[in-house]
Amino acid sequence: MPASPTPILSSGASGGLATRGGLKSKEGKSEWEKVPLFYSGTFLFRDGMRKLNIFPDLYRNYFLLYQSKFAIMHKFNLFFIMLFTGLVFIGCGNSRQSEEAEVSEEKDAPEESTTSGATYAVNMNKSKIKWEGAKKFTNTSHNGVINLKSGSFKVENGSIKAGNFVIDMTSIQNTDLEGSPEDQKKLVGHLKSEDFFHVEKYPEAKFELTGVEALSNDTAHTHKINGNLSLKDVTKNIGFPATVNMEDGQFTAKAEFNINRADFNVKYGSETFSPELVQDKIIKDAIHLDINLVAKRQSSS
Repeated sequence: MPASPTPILSSGASGGLATRGGLKSKEGKSEWEKVPLFYSGTFLFRDGMRKLNIFPDLYRNYFLLYQSKFAIMHKFNLFFIMLFTGLVFIGCGNSRQSEEAEVSEEKDAPEESTTSGATYAVNMNKSKIKWEGAKKFTNTSHNGVINLKSGSFKVENGSIKAGNFVIDMTSIQNTDLEGSPEDQKKLVGHLKSEDFFHVEKYPEAKFELTGVEALSNDTAHTHKINGNLSLKDVTKNIGFPATVNMEDGQFTAKAEFNINRADFNVKYGSETFSPELVQDKIIKDAIHLDINLVAKRQSSS
């Protein structure tokens, strides 16, 4: 009787036995048959050696070992690719990306007192302005809120004809440092100082409407808003997309955009005014604003 195949490896983790006929898996398929084509050269070479059973045991097991190492390295590389991608997303998440407001010189605004239509008063409790600023190279950021002081609009036949709102700059608050009261107080004090908004001299900022245009080709917004923004000692006309809704005697307006603080002489840490600053001291000129206005129709007197 012919001699039984001589084992060259004991049974391993796969539960098979390596013989001159090949390492058999639990499914009964030779591991040699599973070796990818590029390990053995060509299909004919691999298949021929398997059928003739003349491929040396040493090289067969070398290929199996190489296949195992390749699989481990593939998983190892995939892990680091996923880790790197995650870190990139986390890092980028600290810097808010948004559309820049269009900026031009101050424009004439319609007088609200002489404009026909119903008056809508801004609800101070429901209306909010959120802000966010960030460093340019370190991806650190801070955010908070600012309160409105007053606001009203004139609406006629469902269209906003005129309006304005006043921002209380002395109400600047920070929200991301609530767990560090001392750091929070220091940051807010700095924002109120001459380095930034100098609220003692400029306690208010004002937005005065100059135009409202309905958008027909924008699925994310309903209107484009233009108005004069007065901040510190500068007034510029800015334009940005918004979502406006009118229903049951109330209208809401929501918008997110960036303004360039350099346009309004807010100079501290600005590369525009101080190009010699070292990288970790540079604060982005872009200030992200998230505005949510709620106004209710006033009864006629």
